[in-house]
Amino acid sequence: MPFDDTYELLADLYDDDSYPKRDVDRLVKALRRAVKSLEKGKRDAAAVRATFAPLVAEAKAVSADLQSAGVELDTDVLAADVLYILEWYDLDVDVEDIMAQIG
Repeated sequence: MPFDDTYELLADLYDDDSYPKRDVDRLVKALRRAVKSLEKGKRDAAAVRATFAPLVAEAKAVSADLQSAGVELDTDVLAADVLYILEWYDLDVDVEDIMAQIG
């Protein structure tokens, strides 16, 4: 099933001037890659966690970049979008399991 094309991923981060657009774009691209993978049908918990692993890696990199500029990544916004994706595809995976890997 295609993802909700009306949903704006990380809209709150785009609206916050303290986050460089390029960094938010990196996270959105990682979220979209996860969505593309989920659309192909990998739905068991281990596969879903693996699908989000590149997002976790990108979020860690973005967080480090932001911290060097004195800004902290709002992981609550990221978690809300991951949860939205999980719910859209009716996946029984705890968003906290995914977000805990970001640290």
